[in-house]
Amino acid sequence: MALHELAQNVKSVNYLLVAGLSFDQHLERRLTHADIDIYRLPMARAATTSDVFNAIGDPTRRRIVEVLSAADASVGDIVAALGVQQPQISKHLKVLKDVDAVHCRSVGRNRVYALHRAGFQPIEDWFERLTVDVNQHFDRLDDYLTDLQRATPKRPGSNHRKEL
Repeated sequence: MALHELAQNVKSVNYLLVAGLSFDQHLERRLTHADIDIYRLPMARAATTSDVFNAIGDPTRRRIVEVLSAADASVGDIVAALGVQQPQISKHLKVLKDVDAVHCRSVGRNRVYALHRAGFQPIEDWFERLTVDVNQHFDRLDDYLTDLQRATPKRPGSNHRKEL
């Protein structure tokens, strides 16, 4: 089999899984227009450890951040607060640690986790830029509404209630 044929067949491995075909069965047939959906596969997500945005994209990790925002906590404290099993909490803490969102220190036999503000700097920077943009939009809206109020002539009696 030529290399380009193999590459075309590798693209449709997901189709094979969905259609329940073996690789040999797939090689015996050609793709048709009905097979076009096999190329509309969702894009792979970035690794959760690639940045803090992806790391806090998970609801459990956001809840861990909320717990740690109140006070430093051990894994056991976090497990008790969230009601999630310890192995899952440890995996989520590892992700948060990998993106520098939390730091860990040993206190006796316990590992105590704390938020690391510098790890959240990309979110703070993004939020600051977003806030500036939104405030500029509101300023322009305020200017527009002020201009409208100046341009609209006041009608007599429009500010007073009608007496019965």
